Amino acid sequence: MVFFRKSEEEAPKLSSELRDLRATVAQTRLPEQVAPVVAKELERLEKTDPSVPEYIIGVNYVEYLLALPWYGFTEDNLDLQRAEHILGSQHFGLKHVKERILEYLAVRTLCMVRPFQVLVVDDEKIARTNLEHILKKEGYEVRTAANGVEALSRIKNMKLI
Repeated sequence: MVFFRKSEEEAPKLSSELRDLRATVAQTRLPEQVAPVVAKELERLEKTDPSVPEYIIGVNYVEYLLALPWYGFTEDNLDLQRAEHILGSQHFGLKHVKERILEYLAVRTLCMVRPFQVLVVDDEKIARTNLEHILKKEGYEVRTAANGVEALSRIKNMKLI
């Protein structure tokens, strides 16, 4: 890649554009993995002539990273019938993909309805008790067993669905 020297007329424009980008970066709460990438890209842009295509690509890249909703969340819409209707009427073909999407939505719905079940198997009672306590605190439905035979018996008695 060839970097060109900025002309005197372009230097102020470049500075104000990058200054604006830097100000936006300072006001945006970026994840710790993203901030160094943006800083490195801005440093690279300072050394690049604005007339080079890579400059515009770099600016667009930084603006794109700044526009992402890094900490924004939306509520899940887990209406399986609606999803199946949309996938069936608006997306033709890709049967396997549609099945995987519906499967994912079904699992998410199931996870919201009931807690995950965990079977802790350990021959040391204190280890079983500690793990059971920690996992219950995290919202899991916990059962314990002291050995493999007891674990198999508990698995047979567990309600999986």
